[in-house]
Amino acid sequence: NGIFFIVVPNPDSVGRKLKGKNWVGFRDKTHISLYNPQKWFKLLQEEGFIIEKTFGDGLWDSPYVPYVPAIIQRLFFGLPAIIQTLLTIPFIPVNLGESVVITVRKN
Repeated sequence: NGIFFIVVPNPDSVGRKLKGKNWVGFRDKTHISLYNPQKWFKLLQEEGFIIEKTFGDGLWDSPYVPYVPAIIQRLFFGLPAIIQTLLTIPFIPVNLGESVVITVRKN
């Protein structure tokens, strides 16, 4: 009878597409299960969890775009994640996060 959330790298994210082999999910060797969000949803549901919310954590692994100063990119790409965190209202779509955040419960 609890609620919990998991945060896992999202290989379907825009960030992975922009960063390619340099994406954070590939650079961190502790990431051993790089499933797409749909696979995670299926696994959780098969184990009896009810998915409450899903959202992305933002594009925080800048720079993404060549020739644009990193500081500008950090502000531009990081601002939605900062706002989401400060407001505690998840609004970033799953595909716009380096990670997918999944809130689930089990009765």
